[in-house]
Amino acid sequence: MHPKEKRSLTTETVKLPAVGNLPVSASSSFLNDDLALIFGTCLPYAAFVMDPEEGVVVAANSKFTSFVQAELEDFASPGLKWESLIEPEDRGIFRTWERALTAGAHAQFEIRFQNTDPPLIPTQVSLTEIYWRQRRYLLGFLRETSEAERKEEEWKYQLEQQKLRAFEAIKSSLRLYQLNEKIRRTPQLARKLLHTGSEEELFEQAAQVLTWEEGLGYRGVTFFVLEGSVLRVVYSTQDDSTKTFSLTEENRFSKFVRKSLKPGGSSEQGILVPLESRGNLLGFYEVLPHTKEKVLFDEIGIVNEWQHDVLCDIGGIIALILDNLRLNRDIRRQSFIDPLTQTYNRHYFVSRLASEVERAVRYARPVSLLFLDLDSFKEINDEHGHLQGDEALRSVSDLFRKSLRELDVICRYGGDEFVILLPETPQPLAELVAEKLIRAVSEHRVANLDAPGEYLSLTVSMGLCTLKAGMNEKDILKAADAALYRAKTRGRNRLEIME
Repeated sequence: MHPKEKRSLTTETVKLPAVGNLPVSASSSFLNDDLALIFGTCLPYAAFVMDPEEGVVVAANSKFTSFVQAELEDFASPGLKWESLIEPEDRGIFRTWERALTAGAHAQFEIRFQNTDPPLIPTQVSLTEIYWRQRRYLLGFLRETSEAERKEEEWKYQLEQQKLRAFEAIKSSLRLYQLNEKIRRTPQLARKLLHTGSEEELFEQAAQVLTWEEGLGYRGVTFFVLEGSVLRVVYSTQDDSTKTFSLTEENRFSKFVRKSLKPGGSSEQGILVPLESRGNLLGFYEVLPHTKEKVLFDEIGIVNEWQHDVLCDIGGIIALILDNLRLNRDIRRQSFIDPLTQTYNRHYFVSRLASEVERAVRYARPVSLLFLDLDSFKEINDEHGHLQGDEALRSVSDLFRKSLRELDVICRYGGDEFVILLPETPQPLAELVAEKLIRAVSEHRVANLDAPGEYLSLTVSMGLCTLKAGMNEKDILKAADAALYRAKTRGRNRLEIME
């Protein structure tokens, strides 16, 4: 470009050697008459035609050339590069609109041009896509934004910002009201949790309190319980493939624990709340706020404190109920578990045997029963004492649990007598189970408490009965007991079957 007297977009039209005020480019696509038809000769604005494929201005009127300080020879091949006219920081704006235009579409935006007077004045560009002789061009008009217009635009912008702030204040007030209503309803909602009968039901009900719209309305919640040094996901409203987290490894939970369990603290994903009862950490729960609420909580400290207080109160209620459920479970378990061998006691076994026999009769399914006792157990007690006898019973009970299925029921019937209920087990399979147990006991070694490093040997006698037509629970138990007596009288360490 050549320096010349600088002009603004509102200067008088300069006569150029062309039709009216339209110069001619080196492009053969446009003749003077063509440009006259497209532009007209008395346009109030600077006008130009651009070839987007080549990125050059192929034609323009005098107001445009004057504004961008161009000469006629600048339009000669290879042409006047469009981007060379625009302030570098604004070139991306033009590219974006240029690529977005489709047939019949219209774009209007502001950019700044170089070499203008005054320099870098925001200029409004109106851009339209046209096709001329089967080729795509962009037809543009420029209008300089005056100081008064800029002030008016700034005033309009400030007014819009004030409206937005007022609107956000109204929404914040509404959300504060909603939060207050949620806090008010919390005790009523939490009372629903008191009637849960299991851990699974507790977590499901607590999730509803925390996520339902009529509850606290959080976006999501996940519950974790502590098992040793591992956190296990027990309930979640979110899709997450990770189900366990080790507190000995680096993760958001171990970081949270190291920070002394600050109640209601934030993790990288949500708000993390410890579940503590009677001074013991039982686990955590994590809630995910909605984005708008999170902004509100983060901006207003007192609201954040309210939220944390509510979450911690609910966490305390959940933890207390969870602790009580586990305590009740342990108490119930102790009511039907033999404290020495940790097998079922006689009271539980009698009720379980009755239900299994009833089911077997109703559905014509097999069920078998083993009655057994340890051979020469009295001699062990007499020679080594009752502590040694207790050790023998514990050791053999562990062996039975390892050798049988989970559905099999092991019971200490009394003293050194055990009964083993084998559901879904016909007689041939029950015989194999019994022979396996007899071998396992004979090969088993029980630690000698009086002589460390030495062991005692045991054997076991068994009686087997499989439920037959017309039998009830008393009949099968009596028949298995009779078979055991026969095994004892026939030499012990053996199995007898009541046919």
